[in-house]
Amino acid sequence: MYDNVIRPKAWLDFNDAPNQIEIPDSPQQEGAKDAIKEILLGALPDVLTYLLPKGKRVGRKFVIGNTAGEPGDSLEIELTGEKKGVWCDHGNAAEGQTGGDILSLWAACHRMNARTQFPQVLESVKAWLGGMSHRYVNAAPTPGEPTSDWQPMKAPPIDELGMHTGMWVYHDMAGAEICRVYRYDPVDPEAGEIKKTYRQWFTRERRWSAPQDPRPLYRMPELTNADEVILVEGEKAADALWAIGMPATSALGGAKAPTDKTDWSPLAGKRVIIWPDKDKVGWEYAEKAGEAIMRAGAASVSNLTPMEQWRDGTDIADLAAPYDPCGKGMGWTPDSIRAWVRSGTRKVVAAGNLPSAYPGLAAISPARDMFRGAPKVRQYLADGILPLGMVTLFSAMGDAGKGMMTLDLAIKVAAGAPSTAFGGEETAFGGAIKTMGKVVMYLGEDDSDTIHERLRNLDPSNRHCGNDNLKIVPLIDYGGAQPLVTMNKGQVSTTPFFEQIQRDLMAIEDLKLVVIDPLQVFLQGEATTDSTGAAYAMAQFARLARETGAAVIINHHMRKPANGKSVTTPEQAREAIRGSSALVDGVRCAYALWPAEESAARSILKILDRPYGPNRSCMVQSSRPMPKPTAKHGPMSATMSVSSMT
Repeated sequence: MYDNVIRPKAWLDFNDAPNQIEIPDSPQQEGAKDAIKEILLGALPDVLTYLLPKGKRVGRKFVIGNTAGEPGDSLEIELTGEKKGVWCDHGNAAEGQTGGDILSLWAACHRMNARTQFPQVLESVKAWLGGMSHRYVNAAPTPGEPTSDWQPMKAPPIDELGMHTGMWVYHDMAGAEICRVYRYDPVDPEAGEIKKTYRQWFTRERRWSAPQDPRPLYRMPELTNADEVILVEGEKAADALWAIGMPATSALGGAKAPTDKTDWSPLAGKRVIIWPDKDKVGWEYAEKAGEAIMRAGAASVSNLTPMEQWRDGTDIADLAAPYDPCGKGMGWTPDSIRAWVRSGTRKVVAAGNLPSAYPGLAAISPARDMFRGAPKVRQYLADGILPLGMVTLFSAMGDAGKGMMTLDLAIKVAAGAPSTAFGGEETAFGGAIKTMGKVVMYLGEDDSDTIHERLRNLDPSNRHCGNDNLKIVPLIDYGGAQPLVTMNKGQVSTTPFFEQIQRDLMAIEDLKLVVIDPLQVFLQGEATTDSTGAAYAMAQFARLARETGAAVIINHHMRKPANGKSVTTPEQAREAIRGSSALVDGVRCAYALWPAEESAARSILKILDRPYGPNRSCMVQSSRPMPKPTAKHGPMSATMSVSSMT
């Protein structure tokens, strides 16, 4: 049997196969050029997809930027009629590649000269045609062979659908191709309207079907280093968001994708925003996908709510399209799209409402794919001390200065300009401030007058008035503090106030610091003393930190020393933190202040040429190796790390 079947995937049964043409044994064979040209024209859609995968059909022509495959429409190829396969490049006349027949196009795309390298051109075509048919012919069973595992390659009805108008490639985490999605725009003969249709080509099995489960996400390798990813309905929408610098993906099949058969593991540990189209199908899919993504281990998931005034079916492409009062085009700029994604109304998918966060071992990517490349560098608010995207539990006895220290930190992070009075480098909590941006403080025990007085003492030059980065919420002035987490008869949950705070913070771009002071007024019932309640509460604060990417500092009290004995070690300080040990165990960083022994304090401060003060500070749990004691942040304290969680 000749290995020369023409367009082998274009029929379902060999009995219905069209007349076949033998591939010439050599380029020198009589009529080789005409024979191979006829083969290429008979398989023109496949040929153009292979040569120029980014091209598209426009009417009766296939268009692309040039023979290098760049986007555009300068190069046109006739798809039908007497000129079928004839091409013309209107934009590259200077390079001499102005046009010709299908063989000259093949040569140009392979950087060959169709005249001087004609034998090589024919050999290249022959090799491709042989590869196209080899698997199909060799896979066909001989009489008597079992056929249960053999399936013929199926193709979409090309004659009915026409040339594809779009094509998107899916890759695995290593960058290898898994499958392709083709879009066709056939005209419905009854309605006379375009009816877009999609077909999936399983590259690894060379057949028209969806790939094996679990099915991949679009642009998977590019999601590796993204902290926040937007899930949209379709590859075109994902590409549009990437074009304006917003990492995005789509499940294979868009809103029709089976959420239980999709590999959501690349989204583990990431903040995921789901942007559904404005229709019932889109919203129902967003809710199902959101739960599946949370079960796969996402840091957070929220579903954007399309605006009421949008037309049904509106998506990112409609927002970005030029304004059209009679159509869907809304003329939004990239900045306005980014702002809406950041501040639009959304529904948060709460992990606590899901039956499980474990998707099953089959859905977990192997370490080879999950941990490819260099790990992300951990980011800090105060260098090496306060991690971004995590919770810090800041503990001390009453009147030790917790509120003043966090307010001082907030001013420096929000002001954004180093103070020359301290040598040009801002410091707080024992480290140089490396990140500046917006700050929100929720204070449960201080009114606005007290805060105003503290601001004047800490910031006499009013640096905090230079921008609007700092927001302080004295809850006493707004009816008093409300609980964020409650526990009653063993049942623990977040409150509507927590969800409101979460929505508010998610809407803030460039948020770097959130302060909650003090912890006990925001937890109700047994949430501070019961290990289950405390663990749940800290998990919710950790989720808030991951979702916003900000450092979340929670001020908390320490017990007074028993039997008059003072705290002298970090281990004792950790044990002195009030409430269940789950409070400390549930955070990645715990920072404590306690009175120092007078002799040690005087000795250290004498070396530093600082006046004696009664307080000492310590990080009793952190996510970095232990540094040496230091006293960079003031005359009354020194910092050290006593545990590492790297």
